[in-house]
Amino acid sequence: MDEAEEEALLLGALRTVMDPELGTDIVELGLVRRIDVDDEAVRVTIVPTSPSCPVSEVIQRDAVEALQKVVTGQRVEVQIEGLATPSTPLPALAVRGPFLIPAAISLVIGLAAGLRWLGVDVSAPAPMAHAPLMLVGFLGTLIALERAVALGLPTLYTAPVFLGGGALASVFVAEDGGQLVALLGSLIFIVASVIALRRKPEPFAWVLTLGAVVLAIGTALWVAGWPRADLLMWWLLFPIITIAGERLELSAHRGPAAGLLVSIAVLVAAAALVSWQPDIAARAFGVGLLAMSAWLLRHDIARETVRKTGLPRFVAACLLLGYGWLLVAGAVLLIGGHQTGGFLYDAGLHAILLGFVFGMIFGHAPVIFPALFGVAIPFKPRFWVHVALLQLSLVVRIGGDLAGLMEVRKLGGLLGVLAIAVFALSTATAVRKRKKLEVLQP
Repeated sequence: MDEAEEEALLLGALRTVMDPELGTDIVELGLVRRIDVDDEAVRVTIVPTSPSCPVSEVIQRDAVEALQKVVTGQRVEVQIEGLATPSTPLPALAVRGPFLIPAAISLVIGLAAGLRWLGVDVSAPAPMAHAPLMLVGFLGTLIALERAVALGLPTLYTAPVFLGGGALASVFVAEDGGQLVALLGSLIFIVASVIALRRKPEPFAWVLTLGAVVLAIGTALWVAGWPRADLLMWWLLFPIITIAGERLELSAHRGPAAGLLVSIAVLVAAAALVSWQPDIAARAFGVGLLAMSAWLLRHDIARETVRKTGLPRFVAACLLLGYGWLLVAGAVLLIGGHQTGGFLYDAGLHAILLGFVFGMIFGHAPVIFPALFGVAIPFKPRFWVHVALLQLSLVVRIGGDLAGLMEVRKLGGLLGVLAIAVFALSTATAVRKRKKLEVLQP
C-alpha cells in the first residue's frame, strides 16, 4: 500500500467518527490536523472542538477505536492539539462521579424548596434556599465540572467541590461559611475560564469567561447580604451567558457575532442597574433576552441540525424550544417590569430556568455526560417523553401565572419536577459502559 492509499484508508476510518451534536464527521469538520505514519505508530493530531468542552475526549477515544479497526502491527496515537488531556482516557464514572454528588443533592433539595414556595406540602428547607441551591449548587457545580474535565487540570476540580459544597453548607451547616466556600469556588471557576480563554482567545471564550465572572459577582453579593432580588439577576446571567458563549462558538460562521454580544452587554448593564432603577433594569433585561433569543433563533446551527435524525435532531429541537421560552421570558419582563414575587415573577423566572436552561440540559445530557464520565448514552426515542413533559409543565405553569390561577401554577410546578425526574431516570437507564481502551499519546 503506497502513502496516498494509506492516508485515504486512515481518513476513511476517521470519517466514521462523528461530532455527537452536529452529526458530522471530524474530517468534514476540519478537525483532523495531521496524520503521521511510521513503522511503529500511526499518529493523528485532532483540533479540539473547544477548550471549554469535554467532548474532545470522546472524539479522541472514538478516533482511536476507528483507527484500530484498519491499522495492524502499529500503535495508534491520538493527540488533542493544545489540550492537557490526561494520559489515561475517560476515567470511569467512579472517578468523576463523586464530583457530581453535590450537584445532584442540590438539585433534589432545591426542587423540593421550590415546591414548598408553590405551596406544596413537602419537607424541605425554606423557599429562600431554592435559588442558591439551583443556580450555585446545581448549575455552578455542573458547569464548573464540565470546564475542569475539558481542561484536564486536577486542581480545577476544586471549583465544583466548593460551589456545590458551599451551597449545601449554607443551607444545612453555617450560612456565612457556606457562602464564603461557594465564593471561593466561583473564583477558581474564573481561573479555569481564563485558562481556556488563553488557549483559544476568541469571542466565545471571552463570553464564557464573562459567565464565570457574573457567577462570582452574584455570589459575592450573596456573601455581602444584598437583597435576593438584587443579586438574582447576576445569578441568572450565569447560565444565560454560558449557553450564549457555547452557541456562539458553534454558530459564529452563520451570522455576525455583534448582535449576540450587544444583547449580552444589555443584560449585564441591566443587572448592574437593578439596585438603583429596578423597573428600568427589569425591562432592559427583557429587551436583552428578546435580542438574544432572536439572534439564536436566526443564526444558531440548530436550525440546520434539526433536519437530521437521531441525537442531532433531538439536541437541536431542545435548543430551539429553549430559545422560544427565552423569548417568552423577555416579553414577560419587558411588559411586567420589576417583580419581587407573584405570578409574572414566577413566569419570567421559570421560562428562563426551566424552558431555556433545562431545555439545554435535556438536549445535551447524551452528549456531555459520556464526556464527563466515560460512559455511552446512545440516543433513545423515549428521550422525547421528558422533553414533552417539560414543555407541558411550562405551558401549564406559565398559563396559570398569566391567568392568575395559583392551583394551575402549582400543577405546572409538579409537572416540571416530574419531567426532571423522568429525565434523570431515562438518562440513567440508557447508560452503557464503554470497553477499556488504551489511548496512547506522544
